[in-house]
Amino acid sequence: MSNIPKTVSFSGDLLKKMKESATPELLSAVKAKAEEKLNTPLYAVTERKWRAVSGNPHDYSSISTYWWPNPDTPDGLPYVRRDGYTTPAAMDPITYEAMAEKAFDLALAAYYLDNEEYGRAAEKTLYDWHLNPETYMNPHAEYSQAIPGISTGRGIGIIDFSMRTFIVFDAAAILESLGYISAENLAALKKWYTEFTDWMLTSEKGIDEGLERNNHGTYYDLHMLATAIFLNRPSLAKKICQSAYERRIKCEMEPSGAQPLELARTMALVYSLSNLRAYSIIANMAERVGYPEYWQTDEKFGDSAIKKAVDYLYPYYKNPETFPYQEIRYEKTHLRMARMLACLDAHFDGLGYGERASEIIAAHSTEIPDFMRHPLK
Repeated sequence: MSNIPKTVSFSGDLLKKMKESATPELLSAVKAKAEEKLNTPLYAVTERKWRAVSGNPHDYSSISTYWWPNPDTPDGLPYVRRDGYTTPAAMDPITYEAMAEKAFDLALAAYYLDNEEYGRAAEKTLYDWHLNPETYMNPHAEYSQAIPGISTGRGIGIIDFSMRTFIVFDAAAILESLGYISAENLAALKKWYTEFTDWMLTSEKGIDEGLERNNHGTYYDLHMLATAIFLNRPSLAKKICQSAYERRIKCEMEPSGAQPLELARTMALVYSLSNLRAYSIIANMAERVGYPEYWQTDEKFGDSAIKKAVDYLYPYYKNPETFPYQEIRYEKTHLRMARMLACLDAHFDGLGYGERASEIIAAHSTEIPDFMRHPLK
């Protein structure tokens, strides 16, 4: 047991320093978040309202977020796409994302507050989704992001998981450092993610997702790198670190910092910032395992690529009427932009990014945003 968590997406050493200097405001926010999460329902695949066509209650299934019942057919089939508009059929409070965030929030509170109740609740959250004989999920995503009348599942459905698996790994690392997860459960959790990741590497849907060239491919690489670190698979980590920069950032970003594949969406600013979030987390992990170029100046961009991309978007965020692309959910950009600015401030001190982040937080949030409870590098 160590007091320094072997976290995946951020530095455990910096987290320990944050705990040592935590303000009453931060501790209060951490406690409030944990108390809120204690009162959430059981997060388990068997509790989800949408069941897989396999008939197995342990197979995860979801409906594609932006696909709606067809208004021109009596049975609503096949569904039709409305990009950016979430279909009611996809809405379910029992999600992998909610489970991951609950486990992390409780684990972080256990760490900051030395609270065993929160730690045990975090372990149970992970156990119920992955390992509980009554409620576990089978380690694959064959039926994720189904489209009624068209498909029972798609490779891009992996993003239901790949956007948040690193949070699960961070939670497990914190719990291990505190002694609040048993060796048996930690080993079983690692076995579960070994099987899930091997499915992603070998299945048709997993291979398809790895070939995606937009945010889906970025989050695929994020999952793979985080998993490689969590499972101590150095050859996989090396492969992702060596390839992700070239085939994601350098191929998908223009010298100006624009991301054409994200700008093509109806939520162009939201998706651009989400993709940058994934880039920044990959960059932090890569740097810690010996690949610092993700944050360094690149000849193509004349700057750090991630920094250049945020600089490209920020003027449009400040003056959305000048944005030459579509953004139907501008209200979702505030904390996303604040997080990226705070992340840049953590890596490029003295350039005013922290002040810009603080301005957004002051204007759009009455509480400490989640990203301020842990390091951004």
